[in-house]
Amino acid sequence: MKKQINFTATDAVFKKTINQILPYDLTLHYDEYSLDEKKRIIKFLNVERLPQIFIHFDSEEQFEFFHLLEDVKKKILLRTLETDDLKDFIEELDETEQLSVYPFMTQAKKRTIERLLTYGEDIAASLMSTDFF
Repeated sequence: MKKQINFTATDAVFKKTINQILPYDLTLHYDEYSLDEKKRIIKFLNVERLPQIFIHFDSEEQFEFFHLLEDVKKKILLRTLETDDLKDFIEELDETEQLSVYPFMTQAKKRTIERLLTYGEDIAASLMSTDFF
């Protein structure tokens, strides 16, 4: 069921509403929103929810979502995504797009992703997470 989002609500009400919707539910109808509506959603999302929402998008939606983010939120997203999710996102990008994403990553995470991308997709090392507690 599609939860109605009142895009004309005050900023405070809108922010509260957006951040109460489950991440998966928010992504279900993302493609139905206008560009301005998507920008408003992104503007008011709590940053800790960015990776939770991002992982539910298909690769095209991830790319669009990423490019709608402000630079600060791009950095937060890429630094908080699990390494395997970040690798999946980056390997779907062409080389030029990959180069546009790398500046928002830490050097350590960039090296890890580049190393994981060298493995064949059927090799266990390319599938596993390098994030440990």
